[in-house]
Amino acid sequence: MNSEERPATGGTAYMRIINILCLHALSKHISHVFERRSQKRSRLPGSIVAGSLVAGLKTCRLHQPSSENLNDFRKIVYNRRPVNLNWKKPMNPPSRSFLLCARLRRDKTGGAGKKGLFLVMAVLVAFTVCYGQTKKRSAIQWKPSDCTSPLLLPEGLYDLSQFGKGQYRIDGKMSAGHFNCIYFIFQPGAALNPEVVAEATESSFVVKDTKVTWRSYKTIVEGRPVIRKEAVMPNILPHEKQGNSSDYIWIRVAADSQQILDQLTPAAEEMLRDLAHG
Repeated sequence: MNSEERPATGGTAYMRIINILCLHALSKHISHVFERRSQKRSRLPGSIVAGSLVAGLKTCRLHQPSSENLNDFRKIVYNRRPVNLNWKKPMNPPSRSFLLCARLRRDKTGGAGKKGLFLVMAVLVAFTVCYGQTKKRSAIQWKPSDCTSPLLLPEGLYDLSQFGKGQYRIDGKMSAGHFNCIYFIFQPGAALNPEVVAEATESSFVVKDTKVTWRSYKTIVEGRPVIRKEAVMPNILPHEKQGNSSDYIWIRVAADSQQILDQLTPAAEEMLRDLAHG
């Protein structure tokens, strides 16, 4: 009898050793699962634990576990932290690329806002420079038969003088005698003197819906080479009509250089527009 019980005893010990090894492998498997889930900063739902236990049991192929084996299972499972059955997967935080794009978009918007503000400020400064110059009433005014609108000149830049009936000259800082100044001559006809010139260039501007044509050419005045620019227009300025001596206006500029001419031409056009609107 003793000799027959030895194989049985040896077989039982062999099965216990196999069961212990399987339990050890199962314990490592569960620990590995919990460690992976803890690295992701989340908790395992009960279904994952159950699935892991079943997979471990199938892998180890335990046959008829004893009460000791069940106690070992209980120790392995219940010594772990409790499972939250109401566990929900946390929302994924916004990706770094999304945050980077949002930041770039904000930076671009802020940069565009600053550029727009600088542009508005530049426009306001330009408006102040162009129109902020105070104008003074000229000491010498037109004769009522020529024009009844008051002549306003930019302060410190121009001055008016009269050298004959219906003949006026506006001098600036660069004026020198008959040169680099603006002439307004009221006359009965629309003729220019001379009427025809060679190699003249034309340009135009508008005064109170009336188109006025400039002609520009090089000539010599009193032995001095100048660029002359002149135009004749009907007298559409407010005036007290007394005969036909002021029916037309001859505007004339004689400049030493094109740069001076480019400064005096817009000044003459602006004066005519101001006078036309009264």
